[in-house]
Amino acid sequence: MVGPGLPTKNMTHQTVIENFVDRGIGRKGHYVISDGQGLYSRHGYTPGPTTPHRPLAFRLKEGGILANGDRLTWPENRYQETLLSTLEKTLTSFGVVPFDSITSAWTNGEHRDWRWAPFTLRQLLGAVRIVVPSAGERWRKIKVKDKYGRERTHHPRVGR
Repeated sequence: MVGPGLPTKNMTHQTVIENFVDRGIGRKGHYVISDGQGLYSRHGYTPGPTTPHRPLAFRLKEGGILANGDRLTWPENRYQETLLSTLEKTLTSFGVVPFDSITSAWTNGEHRDWRWAPFTLRQLLGAVRIVVPSAGERWRKIKVKDKYGRERTHHPRVGR
């Protein structure tokens, strides 16, 4: 996953995650690594035939990010929480889906573990799009009068 040209000095997992989300830059941390296209944890993960590290997120073709929503255990859940809080602060559109569920859906329930996914990352990234943007939602304020003429402010979500 980590290729030539990446720094050899390990960075903090926070820095690796921020570089991936904000800049699309591959970096190497002790347990969190990125090649710019994917963000991975290599902590305690038993490799399968399709990936040597647990995927935390992938950058989609149109620039959005697909984050792994699987329920991860400690310490990977800390990396996942850091990723999600970083995504919430960015203007990049993102989606959160359990990657094991993607595998299960793709194989009609035959495989329920990402490590045994019978598709490549390239096939997945070509098939996934974020339809509803997750960045920049705003609440608009609408004045509404009830049947007694009292006015209140209603906050429907934009895009609904």
